[in-house]
Amino acid sequence: MITNTPLYPDWVMWEQELSAETCDKIIEACSELETHKATMINVEGLDPRRITQLRWIQENNEDLAWIREIVDEYTHKANEHFKVDLTDLQPIQFTEYNDSGSHYEMHHDVEWDNQRGNHRKVSFVLQLSDGDDYEGGDFCFHEHIPSPDSEALRKRGTIIAFLSYNPHCVEPMISGQRKSLVAWHLGPRWR
Repeated sequence: MITNTPLYPDWVMWEQELSAETCDKIIEACSELETHKATMINVEGLDPRRITQLRWIQENNEDLAWIREIVDEYTHKANEHFKVDLTDLQPIQFTEYNDSGSHYEMHHDVEWDNQRGNHRKVSFVLQLSDGDDYEGGDFCFHEHIPSPDSEALRKRGTIIAFLSYNPHCVEPMISGQRKSLVAWHLGPRWR
C-alpha cells in the first residue's frame, strides 16, 4: 500500500493489487450490464464536461455481490487512514472511456445539496485496463493535492481510494480504451 505522507492522507493506493484474471472477470461480468451515457450530478441530460459510457452494478445484483465485496474491503482498509464515518456503498459504476476525446473534467464526488442526509465520503477507482492499451486518459488530482505516481495509477489492478471532496479528473483520451470500476462509500453529511 502506498499513501501520501500526512497522518490523514488525501488518498491511499494499492499498486497492481488485483490480478489480471480478476480484472478480466470484472470486465466480463460488467460487459453484460445495460449501457448508459454519462451525466453530471444535478445536470439534466448529457453534459460535455463528461464523455464516458457507464454500466451500473446495483445493490440488489446478487450475481455481482463479489465485486461489491472487493470495493467494500478496500474502502474500509483506506478508511483506517481517513477515519471518516461510513455507512453504505452506492451502486458501483463500470466506466469506459472508448473514444478519442472521452474525458471527465475536474470535479469532486460530493453532492453537497442532496436532501438524503448523507454525503459521499470515500471514492474508489480500480484500474481495469493495462496502461499500454490507451494513450491519454490519465487520472489526476487538482494541483493542490500531492498526486500518486501516474505510471503506477495506469497499471492494471491498481486501486486508489480518496476523500470524495478532493477535485480530480480523467484527462482526454487520445486513443485506445480505458476501463475502470468506480464507487463511493456514503456516510453522515460533511460538517
